[in-house]
Amino acid sequence: MKYTLPAEWHKQQALLLTFPDEHTIWVDTLADIEPLYVQFARAVLAYQDVIMVCRNLQKQQYIEQLMGTEHAHQLRFLHAEFNDLWIRDYGPISLVQDGKIKWLDFGFNAWGGKYAGDLDDKVTRQLYDAKLLNIDEYARQDFILEGGAIETDGLGTVLVTPCVLTKTRNADLSLEDIRASLNVERVIMIEHGLLLGDDTDGHIDTLVRFCDPHTLAYSSCEDPKDPHYDSLKAMEAQLQTLTDLAGQAYKLIPLPIPAAKLDMDGRRLPASYANFLIINNAVLVPTYEDDNDARILEQLTAAFPNHQIIPIPSLALIQYNGALHCASMQIPATL
Repeated sequence: MKYTLPAEWHKQQALLLTFPDEHTIWVDTLADIEPLYVQFARAVLAYQDVIMVCRNLQKQQYIEQLMGTEHAHQLRFLHAEFNDLWIRDYGPISLVQDGKIKWLDFGFNAWGGKYAGDLDDKVTRQLYDAKLLNIDEYARQDFILEGGAIETDGLGTVLVTPCVLTKTRNADLSLEDIRASLNVERVIMIEHGLLLGDDTDGHIDTLVRFCDPHTLAYSSCEDPKDPHYDSLKAMEAQLQTLTDLAGQAYKLIPLPIPAAKLDMDGRRLPASYANFLIINNAVLVPTYEDDNDARILEQLTAAFPNHQIIPIPSLALIQYNGALHCASMQIPATL
């Protein structure tokens, strides 16, 4: 039996987070982002352990003071240097097999060299060496692949977008290379759907997500005047043609994107409800002080009947182009 790529709803032993600090791009927004991270981590700790990456013991003690001591599960720390908080993209990709876990440590070059990523690229190895988690094998991979660029049903299907094949990431990467490295049956390219302001070149986790092996939730647009309308309608049309490995059409759940959210310079931000995070018995959903927030929470409540739906206000996080899923990485449990 070979290692396989589990779905996000596979039981988890911990969630990885990286706490923003004054040495990152968040230096001028710490008053907004720190309370969000405390709320985020506390919400997760009600259900499972959290491993928090921070720079040193002094920063750990500061975070512990912010967090307090009343949480159901364990908060642990890794001291490491890092460039930014988007650990979904530089953290480990976990495969599972017969109660064992293997970490794939893909290269990370900050979305094709757009920013500094040299410190982030070393974090997974440091996590493995620290022995904070129950990991059986570690393998460094010889090409670039970000965690937010792949979405799986846990049964052998992976969804990606054209971002995985950009020349700034890998000169000669193919979908077959991705399929083989992840030990999956098929990789499906979603051809449309880039959100304005998305500096990842269109990660799948802002566009299309599995809720279960037969259900896809996806970013949609209902306003013909919105610049996303044509692209997201084309993506929707492609999703309507897809089938699962048994040949059955997927159930589709549209998640209308929020009205335009702008940064301080008037740039539109890639706010997406598809960037929700599945943890043990709960789904954390980014909200944006938008008219669609309540509607989305109702839709995801129906899509995840066995999970608690927890809204996390995410306007502070989206200021630098990501939300809850981008900022975290789950580690599966050994079953």
